[in-house]
Order: sequence, then structure tokens, then C-alpha cells
Amino acid sequence: MDVAAYLETCVRESDFVLLVCTPTFCRKADAGKGGVGYEKTIITGEIYQGIGLPKKFVPLLREASPIESLPSYLKTKMYVDFLDDKLFAQSFEELLRHIYESPRFARPPLGQKPSFISARVSHSRKAEIRPKGFDLSGFKKAYNKAYNFAYSLNGMNMTDEDAQEWAEWWMTHCADKDLAIFKRVYKFAYGSLSGMDMSSEDAQEWAEWWMTHCADKNLSAFKVAYNYARSFNGMNMADEDAQEWAEWWMQNHADDDLKGFKRLYKYACSFSGLNKDDQDAAAWARKKFGKA
Repeated sequence: MDVAAYLETCVRESDFVLLVCTPTFCRKADAGKGGVGYEKTIITGEIYQGIGLPKKFVPLLREASPIESLPSYLKTKMYVDFLDDKLFAQSFEELLRHIYESPRFARPPLGQKPSFISARVSHSRKAEIRPKGFDLSGFKKAYNKAYNFAYSLNGMNMTDEDAQEWAEWWMTHCADKDLAIFKRVYKFAYGSLSGMDMSSEDAQEWAEWWMTHCADKNLSAFKVAYNYARSFNGMNMADEDAQEWAEWWMQNHADDDLKGFKRLYKYACSFSGLNKDDQDAAAWARKKFGKA
């Protein structure tokens, strides 16, 4: 009998092939020695060509650990653990379930298929978010402006899908606001020379915060407050602290004169005043100015 031909026939015509893995089996397979080495060649060919069932080859771990007993061509396969004889019945059941495709835990049913209709092709999504009585023509124009800024290279440079999602967010939360203001705020946050040098995502998030909390405020006033907070001749704060302080200023004292705060801060940190360090002086001035 031609053993090689017999081995090829058995591997090719069987629905499942069980491979009892031990350190000796692993060494022979990796080295390509003897019948185990030839068997490896046949099985590897079937795996690469996708012949038979995807789970046709089943490693049975019988000795040592997976690292020691599983040859390279089987390391990506799920194995059945037969190391402990006391658990033989449990392991055997697991093997039978695999062969008969009867898993112990059934997969939950798939959810409803999502809609992949482009928002630019169908206005069904827009219809969901537009207010009652809203002028559809004006809505489309505003939506397209928001989308174009989000999608364009000179805007936020988003993917088509993200730009659609952002335009929908804008029409839901900021349809009554001026997109031109958002653009200026975003570019200031994203700019590295005279802005806050944020990433595009952080700049988008911050600009959205601005439109929600400070849309009626003057961006120029924020810039003055921010630059004073971070400048060496001001409060010399780190960028994030300067941003937080300037946000506090705009939300609580946007209509006040910044000079009043500066006087308090200088008094707090000067030798002839309270002689506090920069951080304590800023906190003291903020607390006192809040009571003014």
C-alpha cells in the first residue's frame, strides 16, 4: 500500500481531521520530518486553498502547553483541551459539539440592518431632524453649507460619512446660529500660529462648546483673555489652563473690563502686594473679581 497516497486520500475525503498534539508531534511537524511532516504539507495546502469546512482540522491538546505542543501551522486554530483525564467527558462533549455544529451557547440573532442611503441622496434623515414648519429650501441650503465646510480640505476635512453626521448635528443643535462664527472659532482653535494649536477633532469639539455656551460673545474678547492668561507678561499659564481661564472669563465677565482683573492679579503676585506665586495669584484674583 502506498502510505503517502493513503494519507492524502484520508485527509482530503474526511469531513474532520483530528490532530493529537504533543511536544514530539510539534517538533516533527515544524521540522517536516516523517509522516507527520508529510501530513503537515497536505493539511497546509488544504488550509491555504480553503478546501473543505473552515473548522475541518481540529487540534487536540494532549500533553504540555499550547506553545510546546501546537506546531506553527496550527497555532491559529482553536484546540480542544484533553490535558486532564478527569475532565475527559467534558472535553469529549466539546469535541462532539464542534463536529456536529451544536455549540453550547447559540449566537444571538443579528440586529436590524442599518440604512446605508446617503443623506445627500435622500432627505429622509433630514426630515427627521428639521423642525415643523421649517422652510425646506432654506434647510437644504444651510445643511449643504455645514456639510461642505465639514467635508472640504479647507474646512474640517472629514470623511463623507462624518461630514453628513456633523451637518445633521449642526441642523439639530445650531440651525438658528451663524455658521460663519463657528468657522472663525474652529480656525482659531485649530490654528498653530496665533490660535490654540489644537488637533482638528479637539478644535471641532471646542468650537461646538463655544456655539453652545458663548455664541453671542465676542471671539476677539476671548482671544485677548486667552493671550493674557498664557503670555509671559500676563499670568504665564499653560495652554490648557489659559483656555479654562478664558472660558470662565467669557461665561462670567465677558462684558467687564479685563484691566480690573489685571490690577488684582498684579497686586496678588507683586512683592509689595500679597507676594503669591502665579497660580495662587490667579486663583485669588479670580475669586475676588467674581465678588466684585
